Amino acid sequence: MAALNAADAERVAREGALNELQSLSFDLQEKMYEEEYEKASTEDEREKIRSECSAVSDWLDEEAGVETPLEDFNSRLKTLKELMAPIAARVKEHRGRPEALERLEQVFNSSNNFLEKSRELVIKPKVVVETPDEKPEEDEKVIKTEEADSDEKSEKEKPKEKKKTAVPEPEGLFKEKELDVLAKKIAEVKKWRDEKVAEQEAAPSHEMPKLTVSMINSKIHDVESEVQFLIQKAKMLKAEQERAKRKAEAEAKKAEEDKKKQEKKSKKSKKSNDSDTSDSDKSEEAEPLKDENEGTNEDSTEKKPDMSEDDPGSSTPDSSDDPERKSEEPLDDNLTD
Repeated sequence: MAALNAADAERVAREGALNELQSLSFDLQEKMYEEEYEKASTEDEREKIRSECSAVSDWLDEEAGVETPLEDFNSRLKTLKELMAPIAARVKEHRGRPEALERLEQVFNSSNNFLEKSRELVIKPKVVVETPDEKPEEDEKVIKTEEADSDEKSEKEKPKEKKKTAVPEPEGLFKEKELDVLAKKIAEVKKWRDEKVAEQEAAPSHEMPKLTVSMINSKIHDVESEVQFLIQKAKMLKAEQERAKRKAEAEAKKAEEDKKKQEKKSKKSKKSNDSDTSDSDKSEEAEPLKDENEGTNEDSTEKKPDMSEDDPGSSTPDSSDDPERKSEEPLDDNLTD
């Protein structure tokens, strides 16, 4: 049973090789008279193929049969394919080259468009502008301590320094050097293409091409890889800028909230200081009034008259109390007598 299966398999393989050999022989004889194969081959190459195809046809008609080994068919197939291989390769190159060159030209156009638009997104250095410090408004002044006042005074004595502020630029995605590398790559490939096309046009068609499709595809890959590198890098930088922007917005929001809290706290502190100052002023005003009242009371006490010394009624001495008066009264009486 195994022998029968093996015999059947060999028979099928032999029939397939026979059909392939007949078809290839007929096909090659026809192609040797086609224009593109004639241009891609020499007369000697075409004659060898015609001769081999004729020999194969004679062998198939006269010698090949059911008992012919499979190896004989495969050997003649190999010979025909080896003779036709270089001609078929040149024909394939001549057919595919115009299409490959067209693809390369499209890559040049798309890459130049990308380069032109990317020039508008170049990362530019920040422009620093010097501006003088602005004087704070009176309404925004907060009551400071003596230490703060002295610090402020010393600061005022120093010469004013100009503030350096960075003028915001549109967010860039590419570096100038990176775009220059792409522009250089495009120029190099264009120069290479022009030189190779000129070489190919000067070379005979039956020789191996100076400019192959695989060479063109390789250059296409080089340019596209450079563009894709920039695109991927720009995407990463854009994502990083978005994260930084969101972070800055969150920090700005927090700073605004902190500022409002600080302003509220400052207003409350100022109000408290104003209240303390008002109470202090009232206390200082009350002290002189108190001192003045006390002085007035003292003066009134000193200027109050002594009733025992200034009263006229009391200034006349009582005769009963004066001994001299008592001694004089009897003298008067004696004189009268």
